[in-house]
Amino acid sequence: MKHSTTLNPDTYTLATDEFIKKLNGIKQISAPLFAKGVTRLFTDIVMDMMQIVIVAAPKSERDKLLWSLQFVYPHELENRYVAKVLSQSSDEMLNDLQPQLREEYLRNRFRNYMTNFRLFTLEKEKLVLDIELKANTIMVSPKNMKKKSDQEIDETHRSP
Repeated sequence: MKHSTTLNPDTYTLATDEFIKKLNGIKQISAPLFAKGVTRLFTDIVMDMMQIVIVAAPKSERDKLLWSLQFVYPHELENRYVAKVLSQSSDEMLNDLQPQLREEYLRNRFRNYMTNFRLFTLEKEKLVLDIELKANTIMVSPKNMKKKSDQEIDETHRSP
């Protein structure tokens, strides 16, 4: 809130480019991203309920801006996850637990997934974003992701 009079969505907009596209009025990452260390069910449940938060600061304080991945309505997502796993459970160890312990175990598993969740690039590297202020825009670019033109070059130089 320290710089909210000069750094806010009315004074700085998120730039769109090859990496950030605007679709139906929503700016989103267009590159394929992946997750490791979580189940497919977890990913399916949280996929549309994640957002990247950028912490804006003047260049005098920070050249590169900080960001974090956040889950929207995490408690609701947790409830969905627990309900889905309980309805599909064929895991004998899980079914042997008392219902209250089983639910607590699943809730802890979900929270652990959220805590350890990381996005990865097509190249299987942890997503690293380079975010900076330029003019009246916030520019976001992946540091460790090949651009489409680089991928096309790689594909044309592959041996048959």
